[in-house]
Amino acid sequence: MKTSFLEAFTAPLKEPRGIGKLLFGGFLMILSSILMLNWGEFFKLGKDYEYIFSILFLIGLFIQFIPLGYCVKSAHECIQDEFLIMPEWSNIGEYLARGIISAIILFIYAIPFFILAFLGGILIVTLGVNPILIYLLLFFVSCLEVMIVSTVLMFYFKDMKFTDAFRLVAIFKVFCRNIKTIFLIFLHLFCLALFSFVLTLASAITIIGILLIPSISLLSTIASFYIIAKEGRDILWNENMWGVNEEKEE
Repeated sequence: MKTSFLEAFTAPLKEPRGIGKLLFGGFLMILSSILMLNWGEFFKLGKDYEYIFSILFLIGLFIQFIPLGYCVKSAHECIQDEFLIMPEWSNIGEYLARGIISAIILFIYAIPFFILAFLGGILIVTLGVNPILIYLLLFFVSCLEVMIVSTVLMFYFKDMKFTDAFRLVAIFKVFCRNIKTIFLIFLHLFCLALFSFVLTLASAITIIGILLIPSISLLSTIASFYIIAKEGRDILWNENMWGVNEEKEE
C-alpha cells in the first residue's frame, strides 16, 4: 500500500487552485441545503407558494449530485494518470450526470445492508434478539461492504462506465486475489473518516468553521476516492484488467 490517508487528505490542497475548488464545491453543497429547506413553512406562507418551493427543492436535490460527480471525475483522472487531478468546475452538466449515475451504483450496492438492517430490527422487536449481536453483525457487514464497494469503484473509476460497476465475476476475482491490499485500503479509509470527523468537530467551534464543513466533507470524499483510484490502478494492472488483456481475463 503506497498511499497513506494523510497523503490522500493533503493531496487536494496541493493541487493548483485546489482550495478554491474545494470552497466552490462546499458552496454548492450549502446552496443545495438552502434550496431544499421548506422556506414556505418557515415564513408561514400559504399553499399558493408550495409549487415554487417544490421546484426549489428539486433544484437543490439535483445540485447535491454535482459534487459527487466532481469527485468521481477527479478519481477517473487519478486512476488514468496515477496522480490526483482536480478538474475545473466548468463541466457542471457532466458532473451532475456522473453524480446521479454514481449515486445509483452506490445505492444498489447498499441494498443488502438495508435489508439486513431491516431484518435485524424485526428480530430485535419480535424475537427479542440481543441488539448488541445485531449491531456487531451489521458492523461486520458494513466493513465488508466498504471493501467490496471499494473494489467496484476501482472498475468504475477506470472508464466511468455504469456496466463496469456490475462486472461481478471480474470484481469477485480481483477482490479475492487482493483481499490483503483491499483490507489495507479499508483501514486507511476508516482512519481518513475518523480524521475528517475530528476536523469537522473542531471546525464547528466557529461560524466560519461551520461554513467550511461542506468543503471538508468534499475534501474527505476526494481523498477517499484518491486512495481507491491510486491503489486500484496497480491492482487492476497486476490483474491484467487494463487494456488488451482485459476481455481475455473475463
